[in-house]
Amino acid sequence: MDLNVFAVIASQLIEVLEALKGRKNTFNLMSAEAVKIVETTCINMTMNSGYIGRTRLPENLKTL
Repeated sequence: MDLNVFAVIASQLIEVLEALKGRKNTFNLMSAEAVKIVETTCINMTMNSGYIGRTRLPENLKTL
């Protein structure tokens, strides 16, 4: 996967996490307005560390 794709995913995750922390019912995600979110939302990320073609993660995704 391209590093730019990971950077976009990280920025979207940050928006979702900020909405959850702020206990919002809706939030803006990139150009979409009023995306609904519930407080029971869960985000799980996994990576196969043994995969030879694995791309390094950008710093903003590592911090999440």
